[in-house]
Amino acid sequence: MILGSEGRLGIITQVKVRVTKLPEQENFYVAFFPNWQIGMQSTREIVQQGIQLSMMRLSNEIETASHLTLAGHDTAVKYLEKYLHLRGVPKSNASGTSEKTMFTFGITGSKAQCKSALKITKKLIAQHNGVYIGTALGKHWQHSRFRSPYLRQGFWDVGIIVDTMETCVDWSAVPNTVKTIESAISHALNEVNETIHVFTHLSHFYGQGCSIYTTFLFRMDENYEKTLQRGLK
Repeated sequence: MILGSEGRLGIITQVKVRVTKLPEQENFYVAFFPNWQIGMQSTREIVQQGIQLSMMRLSNEIETASHLTLAGHDTAVKYLEKYLHLRGVPKSNASGTSEKTMFTFGITGSKAQCKSALKITKKLIAQHNGVYIGTALGKHWQHSRFRSPYLRQGFWDVGIIVDTMETCVDWSAVPNTVKTIESAISHALNEVNETIHVFTHLSHFYGQGCSIYTTFLFRMDENYEKTLQRGLK
């Protein structure tokens, strides 16, 4: 019997299991683009050219800064910032943000397939003034990808609500949709002088569009009812 977080209730009466062999190779990589617009154009070209990547995720500038902060390796991040700056990608300012966006991608298959896909992807990244940095951050993402949802409970324990929303639109609508969503969320609690931390990444890429996945965090109020009203805004 299953109960979902979005109102789904079901009873499983029969199951078919599909078994496939483990891939010969699977790795996750990270690159940085100078800004969000270039990142969107690059990832759109990758998917429309049919490059065989098994996972793609483009973080906007706020999510990029948030992930680098949460990485917990201040010295390593400083060296990364210097390297990216030398390669033409903007450094973070005093508040920890810049225009740079992080592109995380995976390649799965035989060694020959992975080698070919990586070569083509690296070339496209370079054509858009992006900087490929290898597997270090990719391994970090892989290690924590199924642990991140459990951070929600930790945030709750210190009085922070974390929630997400997702929608899929055509490529032409992506920039304005992201801007509208983030603006609406970030200003939702202005009347009570509360700040909402909001950021977005693109995922589930298709030839005609992609999924916009937005995360936001805000402080709990003094009791459940008032906190619920904040969430409903």
